[in-house]
Amino acid sequence: MIARSRWTQVIAVAAACGALVVVAIWRTHSADAGKAPWVPVSAPDNIAALNQPAALSTPAAAAQLGAPPRETRNLGVGGRIWANGSAGVCVLLRSGAGGCFQQFTKPVVLFMTGETAADGRQLSATAEGVVADAVAAARVVMADGTKIDTNIVANGFEVGLPPGVAITGVEVTLRNRTLFVSDDALRPFAPPPG
Repeated sequence: MIARSRWTQVIAVAAACGALVVVAIWRTHSADAGKAPWVPVSAPDNIAALNQPAALSTPAAAAQLGAPPRETRNLGVGGRIWANGSAGVCVLLRSGAGGCFQQFTKPVVLFMTGETAADGRQLSATAEGVVADAVAAARVVMADGTKIDTNIVANGFEVGLPPGVAITGVEVTLRNRTLFVSDDALRPFAPPPG
C-alpha cells in the first residue's frame, strides 16, 4: 500500500480587503492584477451560477468556510458556490478545495490539487477554477509547454494534469474575443524530506 497525501494550491484572486479562506492543505500564491484588458469586477455580480436554482443539498465541508450557508448553487461539475455577505462569494470544489473572495482581480481563480506518495512522487494532479461571466474559454499552460483546454460549465472547470508538471499560467479568451494571459505559476506540492 502506498502512503498518500492530498494537497492543494491556489492562485488567489481576492480583493485587498477580502481574505481567502482555506479548507485543505495549502501553499498559497497571491496574484497581482493582470495588465489590460482585464479590469477587476465584483465576484457576486459576475458569476451567473449564483442565479441558478438552489442545489438539493449543502455539503458539510461548506461550514469550514465560515457560517454554514442556507443554500448553495452548482458550480462546474460537482462544485458548489454561494453568496456570503462581506466575504463576497464562497466556492467549494469537488476536490474539497475552496475559498471566499469579493472580486475577480483576474478573470479566473485557479486551484491545483492532487495526491503525492510518501516518497514525494506526484500521483495525480487537477486544475480547478472559477471564472467570471466574461470568460468564453480558458487554457491551463504547463511548464513543459503543453496547453490544456478547459470545459467551462456553470462558471467552473476541472481538468486533469500530467503528474509532476508545474502550471506556468492560464490563457483566457474573453467573450469580446480579447486574450488575457496570466503568468502566475503553481508548482506541484512536495512533502518535506524525512
